[in-house]
Amino acid sequence: MVNFNLGNRKILKISVFVLGAFFVAGIVYGTSTIGTNITTTGTMHVGGSGAVTVFEAQGTASASYLLTGNTLQVGGFASAAYSRFGTSTTGHSNYISSANDVLVSGDLEVRGTVSFGGVASVSGRVFLTGLTSLTDDRSVCASSSTGELELVDGACGTSSIRFKENIRPLNYGLDDLIKLNPVIFNYKDSADSSRLPDRIGLIAEEVNEVIPEVIKFGSDGLPEGIDYPNLVAVNIKTIKELNLKVDRLWSAMIDSVLSLLSDGTLAIIRATDGIFTNIKTERIEIRDGITIYDSVNSQPVCIRSVNNVLALTAGACN
Repeated sequence: MVNFNLGNRKILKISVFVLGAFFVAGIVYGTSTIGTNITTTGTMHVGGSGAVTVFEAQGTASASYLLTGNTLQVGGFASAAYSRFGTSTTGHSNYISSANDVLVSGDLEVRGTVSFGGVASVSGRVFLTGLTSLTDDRSVCASSSTGELELVDGACGTSSIRFKENIRPLNYGLDDLIKLNPVIFNYKDSADSSRLPDRIGLIAEEVNEVIPEVIKFGSDGLPEGIDYPNLVAVNIKTIKELNLKVDRLWSAMIDSVLSLLSDGTLAIIRATDGIFTNIKTERIEIRDGITIYDSVNSQPVCIRSVNNVLALTAGACN
C-alpha cells in the first residue's frame, strides 16, 4: 500500500500487489521501489538514480501532448529561466530571458513556414540553398510590396516614379566629384576569405563632407557606409557637364579659326607629310619650290622662281 499525501491530507492510495511495473492513468513507469522512484521528500523519477525536480523521466518517454506552466528543458536536467533544447546558455540575454523564450543548442530544421513577428538576429551566416544553382550574377533583394526576398538582375533599389515625390534637379556634379579621394584599403576585421584583402572605395567621413545624401549612419550617429549605387547619378551629371565643356571648347576653337580665315590673317601650318585631294585658297605662299609629277613618266619635277623666272629642274625640290 502506497499513500500520496498533500500535507496531512491523503489524496491518493495505490495498492501494489506485485512489486514490478505499476500504472497510473495509463502511463507505465518502470520497476518501482518505494523510497527510490518515489522519494520520501516528495520527488518522483523514472529511470536514473535520483530526482532533482518534483518529477523527472530519465530515458525515452512519449505522450500525446505536454502542458507546462513554466519552462521546458529537453536534453538536460538543469533548468533555466527560459525553455531550451540542450544545455547551452544564451549569449543574447536581451532576447532570451523568460519562460516564453526558447534556446536551441544544436541545429534546427523547419520544413514549413517560419514567421517572425519581431527582430530576427543572426550572428553567423545565412544560407539560401535555392540560390546555389544560379550561374549568373544577381542580387537578393527585399520586395517593397510583399516583403519577400527575391532575385533581381542588377542592384536592389526602388526607382519607379510611382514611389517618388518632390523630384528636382541634382545640384552635385564635377566640382563635387573631383573633391572625392578614391583609396585602396584593408578591413580591420574581414571574414570573407574568397576575396583579396585589398579593397577599393572611398572614406565615408570624407564623402559626408561633400555629398552627405549617400552616407549611411550608424546608431551612434556616425558615418558608417556609402550608398555607392546613388553615386551613379552624380557620375552621370558630371559626364554631362564635361560633355558640355567639350562642346563649348570645340565651338570656340572653330569660331577662332573661321575668324582668322575671314580676316585674311596669315596662318603658317607646318607638317612633315600631307596628302590633300583638293586645296582651294585665294593666296598661297611657297618659299622653296613646288614639286609636281610628270603626267607621262610620273617623274618628279621641281618648279622654282630664279630671278623672277620660273625654272624647271628634274627631281623633287630639296
